[in-house]
Amino acid sequence: MPLRSLAVSLLTLALVLADGTARCGVIVVDPAGGPGGAALLQSAIDSAQSGDILLLQPGDYSSAPGSHPQVVDKSLALVLDGPPGSVVLSGLRLEAAAAGTVMLVRGLHVAPAPDMGLPSAAVEAVGGVVPWFEDCTFTASLLGGGAALGLSSNYCATQTLVRCTITGADGADEVPGVSPAGRGADGARFEGGPYAASIHECTMHGGRGGDGDPFVAGGTLTADGGAGVYFYAQANEASIMGCHLLGGDEGDNNPAATMPGPGLRVILGYVNLRDTEVQAGAVNGAGTPSDDIVVQIAATIDYYPASTRGLSVPSPLREGQGSQLHAHGENGDAVWIYLGLTTGLDPVYDAQGNFVLGGVLPAAPIFLGTIGASGLLDYAFTMPDLPSGMDGFLIYMQSVMTPVAGGYLLGSGTALAWIDQAL
Repeated sequence: MPLRSLAVSLLTLALVLADGTARCGVIVVDPAGGPGGAALLQSAIDSAQSGDILLLQPGDYSSAPGSHPQVVDKSLALVLDGPPGSVVLSGLRLEAAAAGTVMLVRGLHVAPAPDMGLPSAAVEAVGGVVPWFEDCTFTASLLGGGAALGLSSNYCATQTLVRCTITGADGADEVPGVSPAGRGADGARFEGGPYAASIHECTMHGGRGGDGDPFVAGGTLTADGGAGVYFYAQANEASIMGCHLLGGDEGDNNPAATMPGPGLRVILGYVNLRDTEVQAGAVNGAGTPSDDIVVQIAATIDYYPASTRGLSVPSPLREGQGSQLHAHGENGDAVWIYLGLTTGLDPVYDAQGNFVLGGVLPAAPIFLGTIGASGLLDYAFTMPDLPSGMDGFLIYMQSVMTPVAGGYLLGSGTALAWIDQAL
């Protein structure tokens, strides 16, 4: 199939939907390297219309103590338009009063400063929001005297995470006679429901427990390490593929009851693992080792046998810009992709993964080629011009591989912001 076939499919999709149902406004957020970026971002969020793309230019996006940007009840895309790490937020909260509010966050680094006085996590996703996080780094710190989560997802709908690194905060060390040692925070915590989560090629690390004695007279405090992932949702499901889940270490000078965090803790949930390393944290002192996976209260763990497969595309891309789709899998895999307008999440057990698209292009999937001995396939293409009157367009992609042995396997998805060349 010609190399231009992806570009033709993208243009066809945009033209079919040029009646306004898929138009995206584009807002460029540029703090010009100076302070006040968080306020500027919040102003852009407030003025944006549902469906808009916010392009974040490099600069200082730090927040004032006790505040951070919030996206409330609005479908938006927040996309880094610069090198990795050039946009660092002090916190982010995504919230929706109704299910179906889709929010794409791609390439952002969120790292709160200590003692910011923020809520429970570097990034919070709550309510009926449908988040898609890709190529993000969320690193928590001690906030308001307590250890904060890297990501807190509470009563969200379906959610997708691709190639993210998420780290919970370390617990506070004991201050003799003043305060006990504190527990390390979980890297990512998924609670509530109903929802399903699809997690691809992510690293999630629990925080280390504080050093010293966590107990106070009559108290039951612990200084355990945090879990890499904490999943607590009755009758809900997560698929974790190609990931590394690592619990936080147990601190020094702690009593024997103190434990490191497990790589994965599941309560009342159903989790599928595929090609994922799960490891408890280390015991540094007199503590007790933890299991790598802790299963509680009727939780279920299943294992898919296939190795991970994946897909990525640089984003944003502008009209006329050349780029490549990057696929990885096993030698001999035929690689196909579907295009969609929004996100979804349907477990496909025979394909050992999740289909993560909604509003799929009503056409045959696009054949990219066959993976060679390197395990990699790069597919070159050029972005076509957008239809007249369009400043931007969001495309979600899903990879599907057909191995030499037969059958088919689902790989990760990836999200592309297609932007007018003048922006």
